[in-house]
Amino acid sequence: MLRRMVDMVATRRRPSRPSGSNRTYYNAPHLGLDGHMDYRSRIVGFEALYPYLAGQSVLDLGCAEGLILDHLLPAGPASIHGVDNSQHRIEAARRLFTDPRLRFDVADLNDPTCFQSSSFAARYDVVMILGVYQHLLAERRAQMLAEALARCGSTFILRLPRIHADLDAGAVAQHAGFAPKARFERPGGDLQVFARAPG
Repeated sequence: MLRRMVDMVATRRRPSRPSGSNRTYYNAPHLGLDGHMDYRSRIVGFEALYPYLAGQSVLDLGCAEGLILDHLLPAGPASIHGVDNSQHRIEAARRLFTDPRLRFDVADLNDPTCFQSSSFAARYDVVMILGVYQHLLAERRAQMLAEALARCGSTFILRLPRIHADLDAGAVAQHAGFAPKARFERPGGDLQVFARAPG
């Protein structure tokens, strides 16, 4: 009986899906997005970030189709630059969100030369990494974060899923001169805010 169940599971055909880079991340049927992640669960609690974004230039590393960035526009940021490694997702973001404060570009954060691209500004007031850090190559994470924080003027915002809370992002931020400022609990992973230490 057990053997038959194992054979059934092993031979069960799964529906074919587009590869990761050609499939949307968010599931938002009203926007034509068919990804696996319900966008409503991702925007819960983000209003707590509004005071840190008002009037600021923002860089979001790993923006997918830009739904979170659109949700942050009521905070009044001066600009938001979202990057993602998927051309397909960036094209969707550009199609869906046309507010002139939003800009979307393709950038592979695992590429050691990614920050040499002219698409990045020399400085952003705020840098955000929201649920992406754990997906980077282990040997690239700390260096990528240090490079991003070198462009960060005042505020770094991090969200790590709780199951990845042991990763070194907070320690890298503190080593780069950022101190913990606030933490907002939310399902799936808290939002952590770090402020650049004066001097």
